[in-house]
Amino acid sequence: MSPKSTLLLGIVLLVLAVSCSALTDKVAEWSGVIDDGNSRTVALSKGIYGLEMTASGDGASVEWLGGNCPGSGPAKTYKGVCELTQSGQLIVKNPSTFGLGSSSSVTILITEIDR
Repeated sequence: MSPKSTLLLGIVLLVLAVSCSALTDKVAEWSGVIDDGNSRTVALSKGIYGLEMTASGDGASVEWLGGNCPGSGPAKTYKGVCELTQSGQLIVKNPSTFGLGSSSSVTILITEIDR
């Protein structure tokens, strides 16, 4: 590949990287422990959101309020997108096992996706 071609390819990749990074904005990032039967709630405005979640132990469930979006049952990982048609909430819950379940270490990253 010629030096001009390499330079052109580098410029194109840089423009693509900058363009793609402008498509999402970090809304919330959290890492912590959710005890058995408890949850972490994040209030969200109308918009389109992406969620990446990981959880230890028996996992955690995801519920979106304010849009017609599927949540999840207990899972160790979740990656999804939801359009909230009104102000709403994201709830990440450690489902209860009769109060005898384990705590779960959870990480969540919520991004707003530009239209």
